[in-house]
Amino acid sequence: MSKTLPVLRDENAPLTAVDKVTALLLTMSKPSADVIIKKFDNQEIRLVGHSVSALPPVSDDVIEKIIDELYEALEESEGLVGSASGVQQLFSGVVSDDQISEIMAEVSGNASELVWGKLADVRDDRIAAFLAGEQPQVATVILSRLDSSKAASVMEKLSGEQRAELSRRLLTLRPITDAAMQLVAERLRQALFAEEETGSEENKHAKLAAILNKLERHQIDEILTSISEVDPLEAERVKDYVFTFDDIVGMDTEDRARLMDDVPAERVVMALRDADPALVDLILQTLSPRSRRIVEAELATDTRVAPQAISEARRWIAVLALSMAERSLIKLRPEGVAPGA
Repeated sequence: MSKTLPVLRDENAPLTAVDKVTALLLTMSKPSADVIIKKFDNQEIRLVGHSVSALPPVSDDVIEKIIDELYEALEESEGLVGSASGVQQLFSGVVSDDQISEIMAEVSGNASELVWGKLADVRDDRIAAFLAGEQPQVATVILSRLDSSKAASVMEKLSGEQRAELSRRLLTLRPITDAAMQLVAERLRQALFAEEETGSEENKHAKLAAILNKLERHQIDEILTSISEVDPLEAERVKDYVFTFDDIVGMDTEDRARLMDDVPAERVVMALRDADPALVDLILQTLSPRSRRIVEAELATDTRVAPQAISEARRWIAVLALSMAERSLIKLRPEGVAPGA
């Protein structure tokens, strides 16, 4: 099989356009050249590759002339023209496709439509909490943009008085101007999606929940009730991160079993003392026969235990559950179930 050998070039022959590009690439640092080469298609890469293999020596004077030609060509160009396709080309490979879609929607004036599309994926209880704190006319507009199934699910989460009020307003709702609809969409974006854009909102709610998780259940409920009276949506966001020992009752059986497998028997015994009988029974069902006999035997003994020791054991298990959930080893609540439901 014969090999194709590089064609020997006449050193005095004028450089082709491809040769000039190749010469410039060779004078650049590798990172800079790599950025440009990544923009080439397969045919252009092949042309440059062949040019490199047969390029004659190029003097510094010639390199400077090539650079001068490049400057002249840029000065004579008609400049850059912005376009929607330019936005996509500029950010492709740098930010996620979802972020590009949001930017494209904003520059094309369709940002509000993007918000309405994302609203379908928001949990029903979060939307309901948001609507409960809004003016009835705004809540009615938002409800009218949901499909009938989603709207019905959200309505179920509202009080009877709110359902009646919004139903009456839906019957008399008039067409909304584009400007008004954009204002409503922006309010939704700030309330429900702003944390996705900045990450700071999520941290704020998670930090408060981390503090609440170290308190007694009745103290947590008092604080959440107080927050809910002022801003129901904020309270719902905090609830997403709140988890106590008593919340184990709402876990799936398999997740509850995985959690208890990692809890030492002595902590199980301590945590179950004076606990709700239903929760005690659920946890005992997740234990192996041997562990269950040991725990039941310990619980049957009449032992005086300090309430603080019981609280510490329960908090230890709750912290373990949060840690396992963060590592995706378990789920704290079944899919689609709101916190506290």
